[in-house]
Amino acid sequence: MKQCRTDKKTVWILPYLLIAAVSAVVLLKPFGDGDELWNYNFARCIADGMVPYRDFSIIQTPLSAYIPALFMTVLGRGLLVYRLAGWGLMLSMMMLTYGLCRRITGSGFLAMLAALLLFGLSLPYFVYNYNYLTVLVLLILFFLEREGVPSVRRAALIGFLAGLLPLLKQSTGAVLLLSHILLTAALAVWCRYPRRCVLWRMGMSILPLAVYVCYLLAVGAFDDFWEYAILGIGTFTHRFTPLDLIIKAPVFLVFFVMIGAVYFVILRAIRKNGITQTQLSAVVMASAFASVAYPLCDVHHLVCFLIVLTPVFMLFLKKKTYGNREMRICGTAAAIVTAFSLVVFLPFGEGYMLSTLNNYEGIVISERGNANIEEISSFIAKKTAEGYRVRIADDSAAAYRIPLDLYEKNWDMLLVGNLGSSTVQQLLQCEERCLYLVYRNTDELKMQNHFELIGYIREHYRKIGEVLYFDVYEAVP
Repeated sequence: MKQCRTDKKTVWILPYLLIAAVSAVVLLKPFGDGDELWNYNFARCIADGMVPYRDFSIIQTPLSAYIPALFMTVLGRGLLVYRLAGWGLMLSMMMLTYGLCRRITGSGFLAMLAALLLFGLSLPYFVYNYNYLTVLVLLILFFLEREGVPSVRRAALIGFLAGLLPLLKQSTGAVLLLSHILLTAALAVWCRYPRRCVLWRMGMSILPLAVYVCYLLAVGAFDDFWEYAILGIGTFTHRFTPLDLIIKAPVFLVFFVMIGAVYFVILRAIRKNGITQTQLSAVVMASAFASVAYPLCDVHHLVCFLIVLTPVFMLFLKKKTYGNREMRICGTAAAIVTAFSLVVFLPFGEGYMLSTLNNYEGIVISERGNANIEEISSFIAKKTAEGYRVRIADDSAAAYRIPLDLYEKNWDMLLVGNLGSSTVQQLLQCEERCLYLVYRNTDELKMQNHFELIGYIREHYRKIGEVLYFDVYEAVP
């Protein structure tokens, strides 16, 4: 009998051990993702005692940066420590997806299939950031929702977690928080949610944002918060719509058709069987999460939405027993997607190394990329020693300055929209002896680069030299 209990426990824990091992692959991500470097730089600044908005430019609300900053305060400022937080996030998402889907369907096979498929889809695009952390919070909310009368403690926890969402990303979070408030009101009217639970959910959902606004006022950062987090996102003009994504890569039409099919199944099930409290909560919050695509719809945001939508879809599926043939087909599909993602994701072949650059130690990087960063960082260090201020008018600026432990507000995250209401001319107001590095081949620049500022420098400043693929400009006296 004792052996039987041990076997059951082993069988229960094996899927989680597999998830832990598979998700650790994110630690091997090759260096070069701009989104990762920007968010890592935010956490590094916070770990160094800087205050968001007041001391460094950040467009989104900063809760996602505070979490890895705690690890970095204890374990060091390196990118590898930030990656450990990313592994924890991926591990948590996969485990919650598995646990949710298993509870909904009663099938460990379907649950593992869903976890592996979503892992395979997200792996090429995954970095620790606010979008995936929002996904994790939504999955926890789905896990906490139950049919019937909840305890006050559970209601308060649900409200508090919903209240954290605007602190992860202001635009998506505001939509999700409003949806949560409307959902709570609907539960009170249609599902006879107890009044005390309604009050706790409502009150706790407002508390985190109220506390953070008070903190911003206390440290003198509210005006800068308004400039970056409110005005900044409004001036993010390089939008990319779902139609643009389909035109760029028609294969993504398949994903949008799949999303449409999911909602067709959901609506048909609601029409036939009605909707439960748990289903209502999941559908409302998942649908609100579609706002994650504003103001930029890309593969990264699409994958985030698919992760959230998967357990919601399973809530409306009929439970059934799957035969060996179906299991083999589905298992093979999951294996193919995961294997393909690993091939795309991992740096196979020669030309890669573990970086020895300051703050990048232990990170997989191409030999050429490592040499390029070292060359430009050396140029910056040399010119700084000569009394120059060196600024890089490119969205990759942080990559070259992080090894030098340098940071300059606005310039180290130079994207469209990150200047708030400031103009290009105001940004270029500077001290004497200032050099500007501008990427030579403008056609190769990504859409988030600040083309207006780059054009202004090329037109009004004097080119005095070159370093690698950058032209060096100086203000004309």
